[in-house]
Amino acid sequence: MRPKTAALAAIVLGATLTSACADNPTKPVPDPDACRRFVVPQEMGLGWDKINHRVAAMSVRLDHDHCRARKLQVTQLGGDFSTGEAGTDTPYVDFAYQRVDTPHPNVGAARVTQKEYIGPEGTLTKQHTYDRRKLHLLGFEQIVPFVEGFQFDTGIEQVDGYPDKYDAVYGYTSRGIGMSVRVSELTDTEVTIEYTIRFETGGSPDRPSLNKALAYARVLARLDVLLVGVDGWPVHQGDIAYDLSYDRPKPFQGSNEMPLEGASEETQTLQVAGTPGDPPGFYGLSAFDLKLTFDPACRSHLDCVFGDTCGDDGECDMTEGLPGEYIRALRAGVEMTDYDETSGEATFLVDGYASNASQAIAFMALRNHFTAHVSWIQTSAVSERHQFEKEFDTGDATFPLE
Repeated sequence: MRPKTAALAAIVLGATLTSACADNPTKPVPDPDACRRFVVPQEMGLGWDKINHRVAAMSVRLDHDHCRARKLQVTQLGGDFSTGEAGTDTPYVDFAYQRVDTPHPNVGAARVTQKEYIGPEGTLTKQHTYDRRKLHLLGFEQIVPFVEGFQFDTGIEQVDGYPDKYDAVYGYTSRGIGMSVRVSELTDTEVTIEYTIRFETGGSPDRPSLNKALAYARVLARLDVLLVGVDGWPVHQGDIAYDLSYDRPKPFQGSNEMPLEGASEETQTLQVAGTPGDPPGFYGLSAFDLKLTFDPACRSHLDCVFGDTCGDDGECDMTEGLPGEYIRALRAGVEMTDYDETSGEATFLVDGYASNASQAIAFMALRNHFTAHVSWIQTSAVSERHQFEKEFDTGDATFPLE
């Protein structure tokens, strides 16, 4: 920025802040050093081209410069049938986002990360308090949290008692993932967030050594949170929940085997009452959960967790614990498909997708209970929604953002 332009911008900003203070002399001024260029993720998903795999390492994260993210960093590992040791497969990422680039002093953001270790229980809930001054979020009336990204990694040092016969780096059969964040307390100087992270494993029908490790297994988890300070612009929330049930995918269908169908548009539709006359703004997920369960119906012991019995009633007795499954894809996302400026009503499609379909074998009939919480901020100076799907080599990859 040339000096003359920068000086003019400073005068305009100063005039805006002075006007705000004149309207309410006791009202704090939003911190001018808050990030005013940032990315709001709206869809995050990972999948495999050919078959279903154990979940070993997965991440969808923005590069962590101070404010404006320019790259997406992803990881996908699924055990030795994905890495070339026993077989190969090609992962892909689904990602969608909006860029916010606002001149307004009453919208600003900060980015934080929670690092945790999740044990065999599969879920944790914690709180963390931040100094708003250090985040440059002083003076904002509201702080709205969004899930910005996540990471899970099973290939870490394990606790005493973990069995030698199974290598944690290969991952586990899954019962889904989930994460949520909310502001539990907000004062003039501090913001406390409560967050939940879920990485739930389940027993495998064909790997007894994996099953014996589940009672000890722990995973590294990271939850990236975008905290958006808002002063004056409308903020709206919406919740959605639905259930999807599938038949057991047929085995060995080769190239004809397709991933499972997602939820219908009607099922995904969420209506949120906004503020008439204000711009459509930006939105994202503050929570999502893909809770996977599996039909206990069986024809033989091979349809159950290894060691379980198929009972006379045609169901697995589950004495070996709850079943998990090899996973083909997991995805959560939200898209605004309509906004009526006159009424203020917005229509969103909220997608929660999971698949265990495979060109090899899927052992169980999948049940997906999906929940999500959408946050919507009606402000200006927001880009159009960008979306892409990219394949990459198993492991780590980086993609530039538009």
